Amino acid sequence: MNWDEVLRRHGTQAGVKITGGRVVSVLCGGHEHADSVSECEVKYSVPKRRVYANTLRALSSCAAEGSDFTVFYKVQKNQWQDLGRFKVSELDIRKGDVLFRLIQVAGS
Repeated sequence: MNWDEVLRRHGTQAGVKITGGRVVSVLCGGHEHADSVSECEVKYSVPKRRVYANTLRALSSCAAEGSDFTVFYKVQKNQWQDLGRFKVSELDIRKGDVLFRLIQVAGS
């Protein structure tokens, strides 16, 4: 899919779409926060800075609640793939950031 379709579905240029405190979708690949991406696992890091406070809170809530969200992966310029539904399986609080391990939800 192209960027226009991703933007229509994701609704923002921000890496994480949050509505009502819940993560709706995540952009990764070619993105500064994606540490690694595969078809069934994404390692997504978020800096521990004030500007990312809502993102950290929302992704941490997903980890605690087990809620899932859509992940869009940038294959190349203006070419994106909907990887399906993912949930946070674990998080690692590091010195300067938090690493979220996202795993694909079965059947998505």
